[in-house]
Amino acid sequence: FLWAFISLFILQFNYDIAIGLFLGFLLHIVADSITEAGIEFWPFKIKIRGPIRVGDVAENLIFVTFLIASITKLILMLI
Repeated sequence: FLWAFISLFILQFNYDIAIGLFLGFLLHIVADSITEAGIEFWPFKIKIRGPIRVGDVAENLIFVTFLIASITKLILMLI
């Protein structure tokens, strides 16, 4: 959770960068939690895992979908 504190620190200087870092951190944890390997909440030893295999077609489809959405958002911001 160090990135959350770094985001809070950067929030004092630049709102957009802080929000981007925080969302990137949060979405990375969510993405890891839907894989078969899952994530473990230390120290509670609670494991959350999902149905998606790393390197599987479903993972690649999700990646390409978010990549296209991100590039579209970036282009719309620059216009």
